[in-house]
Amino acid sequence: MCPVEFTKPRLILCEGTSDKTFFCELIRAKGLPDFQVHFPYGVKERTGGITKYARFLNGAKVLDFQKVVRGVLLVADRDTDSAAQLDVVREQLREEGFGVPRRELEYVRSPNGLPAVAVMMLPLNGPVGNLETELRPLALAHWNHLENPLDAYFQASDATRWDLGNQDKMKIQCLIAATCEPNPYGSLSTLYMENARYHLPLNSPLLDHIAQVLIDFDANVLAAA
Repeated sequence: MCPVEFTKPRLILCEGTSDKTFFCELIRAKGLPDFQVHFPYGVKERTGGITKYARFLNGAKVLDFQKVVRGVLLVADRDTDSAAQLDVVREQLREEGFGVPRRELEYVRSPNGLPAVAVMMLPLNGPVGNLETELRPLALAHWNHLENPLDAYFQASDATRWDLGNQDKMKIQCLIAATCEPNPYGSLSTLYMENARYHLPLNSPLLDHIAQVLIDFDANVLAAA
C-alpha cells in the first residue's frame, strides 16, 4: 500500500478514482465539511475496489492514523446485490479490528482507539447500481438534449442485456464522449480536469441527499453506539 499522510479528522474510503473525484468535487461545489478522500491502491497498480479496503485499513493502522482520523465513511457500489456488497465491507472491518455496522449508515465505535466507522452504499437510495446510477438523473437533466438520442442508441445496443450498473456506466461514458470535446475518451475521474463548461454541476439539489450524509457526519460520529 502506498504511504498516505493523514491530515484531516474525517476520512472517506471509496472504490476508485471516479469515486474520489466525485466526492472531492461534491465537497468543493457544495461547501461541505472537509474530508480526506482515498481509495485503496498499491505501489505497482492504481486500481481500487472494495475487496482491498482491509489492506488499506491495515496500512493506515501501521501509520497510527487514529491519532488524526476520528471517523471513516466507507463507500461501496451496490452492484447487483446490496446485501452481499455490504457484507464484503463489514467482513473487512471485522478482520481489521474495527467496529462492524449492522446496516448502511449506522455509525459504530471501534475498539482500541480506532476511528468510528459507517458504510454508505451507492446509489444511496438503492436498490442496485453504482456511482453512475446515482449520477444518471443529473447527467440526463444537464444534457437533456441528448436523452432521446442516447436512449435510441442504448436500445439498439447489446447493453440492454447488461445489469443496471453497467448500463449506467455506458450511458455516462457516452454522454461524456459526446460533450467533452477536449477529451472525448475521458471519464468521471478526468472530467473535472477540463474546463468547467464540460463538468456535471455537482452543486445540484439532486445530490443534496448525499451532501446531507457528509454534513451530518461529525454529529453521527460523536453519537456512534
